[in-house]
Amino acid sequence: MQIVVTLPDEAMAAIEARQDWAGTAQVAVQPAGGPFAPDTLRIAFPGVKRRHVASADAVAAAARSAERLGPTERLIVEAWNDSEYIREYAIGEPRNNPVPPRDVLQLLPTLRRTVKAVGAEQLLTWMGMYFDCCLQRRHIWEDRNHGYSHLGGWLRSVQRYLRNRNKPPYWMVTKDDRPLADPNADLTVWLADAYAAKFLGRKRFGLANPSEAYTKFAAAAARLAPFMVANGWDGQRAVRTLLDAVAEGWGLGGPPPPGALGSENTWTVVLPAYCKARYGV
Repeated sequence: MQIVVTLPDEAMAAIEARQDWAGTAQVAVQPAGGPFAPDTLRIAFPGVKRRHVASADAVAAAARSAERLGPTERLIVEAWNDSEYIREYAIGEPRNNPVPPRDVLQLLPTLRRTVKAVGAEQLLTWMGMYFDCCLQRRHIWEDRNHGYSHLGGWLRSVQRYLRNRNKPPYWMVTKDDRPLADPNADLTVWLADAYAAKFLGRKRFGLANPSEAYTKFAAAAARLAPFMVANGWDGQRAVRTLLDAVAEGWGLGGPPPPGALGSENTWTVVLPAYCKARYGV
């Protein structure tokens, strides 16, 4: 007995193109009336289909790989999310947020281009410069927070800089060595010395202007001065309350860093909660 299969033109074209095809073909059984004599038969080419499936699997695997963070990319994202500034100082800010999981894939192409352009080490160095700038509160001017929503916005600022290096972002601009203009200079020094007495076991902090430490104590004093006026407190009570509140709210081990005295979290959460519990106000 013979089975003769007649394929349509589209099936022949699929075979020549090594493509998948499934459809209806004419089948004749000789001699007629044999035990298997269907009028039509569904024909598929499993070899072609296997190649097609393998190709589809490869495409899908490549797509999945494109959506996965590699070790370097994960390092950059975690360096942002787990930084001391994002975890401690930026709490309560409308900007400088951790990257939410839903946004990771969206920023991944920009992250990969930036890492390829400058390398992970340079990118982490620049990230540290940005956080230092924010610790000095240089991301706030004209009563506006000019920080970035999260890592994605910061990466886009790096990309703009790479396209035009004549226009560095504000956080790359280095400051000169002139003393910081501080309208609360006496309060700044008082706060630094009180901090040294409470946490460092010495009478004086030895604050120098300009310095990174001075910037942090000055930022705290800039918040403390109007707080004293609003509550009718003298400097001694205000300084002591701030230091006690920060000490009680600090849960990361060791003394709180000077930057914690002026952080957004301290002034929106820690200090109000402490005053509420202690003074009922």
